[in-house]
Amino acid sequence: LELLSWVMDVAYRLRREVYRRLRSAYGEGRSIQGLEYSVCVAPVADEVLLEQEDSYGSAPPGQSYAVKAGLLLWLWLDQKCERYADIVRGAGGLLVIGTSLQESKRVELQLRGRAGRQGDPGQTMMLYDTLDPTISVYGMGGMSEMLRQLDSSQGLDLFLEG
Repeated sequence: LELLSWVMDVAYRLRREVYRRLRSAYGEGRSIQGLEYSVCVAPVADEVLLEQEDSYGSAPPGQSYAVKAGLLLWLWLDQKCERYADIVRGAGGLLVIGTSLQESKRVELQLRGRAGRQGDPGQTMMLYDTLDPTISVYGMGGMSEMLRQLDSSQGLDLFLEG
């Protein structure tokens, strides 16, 4: 666990340096997504690793390889996540479907917040089983009948079964 923590600390510091150099080489406004990984990103990472090797050069053998693997993997995953985020935004955002009533309102709000983070598009849909034991705990046993009496013209799309 200490080794992993040390590797991630060093890789994080090196990652920041790689991003600084990429921004200065390719422009401030350009994202890492537009750069070819093996042609643009990996050589800069190798350069930073070679220059910074003195800072962790006293580490036991093998740890420098762990740092290199951690850094390169982190940069690659950053690039992939950025690409997939753009694809999701282009498709209209995430659709988060909650399928049960949560015991905590905080958890339910977190689920709803996953759909649209930081202004990204998204939508949340909650599907509740009116026979869910959690509903009866909250004293909402009559909710099933109440929902049946609601008119869909009130803007609610309800699907009730059972």
